[in-house]
Amino acid sequence: MHWDTQMSTCLFDADENPGKREQLSMRIAFFGDSLTEGKFGVSFIDPLKLALPSCELLNYGEGGDTVISLYQRISQIHPGIEADLAILWIGVNDIFGQMTWVYRIINAIRKKPHASNRAQFSSFYRKVLDLLLEHSKMIITIPPLFLGEDLHNKWNRKLDEFSADIRAISGGYENVRFANLREAFMERLEERSKSSYTPTSMIRFAWDKSTCSTIEEIDRRSSTRGLAFTLDGVHLNSTGAELVSGFFIKWIERVIQSG
Repeated sequence: MHWDTQMSTCLFDADENPGKREQLSMRIAFFGDSLTEGKFGVSFIDPLKLALPSCELLNYGEGGDTVISLYQRISQIHPGIEADLAILWIGVNDIFGQMTWVYRIINAIRKKPHASNRAQFSSFYRKVLDLLLEHSKMIITIPPLFLGEDLHNKWNRKLDEFSADIRAISGGYENVRFANLREAFMERLEERSKSSYTPTSMIRFAWDKSTCSTIEEIDRRSSTRGLAFTLDGVHLNSTGAELVSGFFIKWIERVIQSG
């Protein structure tokens, strides 16, 4: 199977020989919030670079972004974006911003308003997709992960609704594929005891951000809170980052194989 572009190369299991990996071109752009940016918690981008050394990976993540602020931001930079594949992972801050009045004030100051309801979220999500499709051959959409690792808390039930909306919206586009990363984590979380820890304290949030400068410290603090995949119920620890990067690698290879 051959797929020619002028970008850099990527690896996948060739159809002719499942045991052999063949190099093909792929330029991949990632759009999202701090989980994509990778500057709080452990970055999933770094393992991806190691696994796909010949891919050109463009990181357009920015901490605190909501679906509205992401649309506003890429509206300004999109003429310079050209990619074979875009990966869109946004939405958690649209619920995160509702958790306490402090977050709402901070979001207002940073000019990163959260969607006020599902209809507004869906409207701006479509706007983001339409904008990215002008400069990307294909998009993989990722639902927001979770707010706390107890999947039955009220915040995660809201994220369930957003995930369903993203799936439905993605199905309306020919060149958009919905990849349920949330489900991959849910399966693992159902197998273990749940921590009730949620990131509702700005003091603890600021403390984590200023003191967790190494992967070892992130994982240690995650463990003391009984969390399996995150530092604070949102941002990834090393186990979570490894799972995310592995999930993305499989989907990138799947996209290439499909031509």
